[in-house]
Amino acid sequence: MVFCRKSYHPYPVAMKNTNPPGLFDEQFQLERLTQLKDPLVKLEQYIDWKIFAPILNIVFSKPENHSNAGRPPFDRVMMFKLLILQSLYNLSYDQMEFQINDRLSFKRFLGLKSSDRVPDSKTIWKFRETLILEGGIEALFHRFNQALDDQSEYLCQHRPDRRRQLC
Repeated sequence: MVFCRKSYHPYPVAMKNTNPPGLFDEQFQLERLTQLKDPLVKLEQYIDWKIFAPILNIVFSKPENHSNAGRPPFDRVMMFKLLILQSLYNLSYDQMEFQINDRLSFKRFLGLKSSDRVPDSKTIWKFRETLILEGGIEALFHRFNQALDDQSEYLCQHRPDRRRQLC
């Protein structure tokens, strides 16, 4: 039981956030995530993501994998980084879409602002399927693992299911 000024409350009174929303709240939250050693910040620092562009360009430059119809496609390197997140956190396509919309750390890692359009689950599935059909996914993940091995200072032990886990 909690006693308040002029009243008696039989239930605990929750503390209210008295601060109004601020212009820099998102920036402060990202800074706090960095202070808490967000592993995606390390991954972003240590991997040169441009090394994946040639493989992605080969796969998606084929006429059957390229179309000028519809919306412009998402950046291919960003989509590959999304597949990395999906693999690291063992997320379904629907969960991946949700987590990108929900988590600032994912948005920052992918280079998205709060106002940016986020790939939906079908777009993520289609991107992965195209990579699988064209045989590019093995080359990309092999190159990613090489890049991780080159920067092995932040790798943790292998998980039992043979996936790498960030510290």
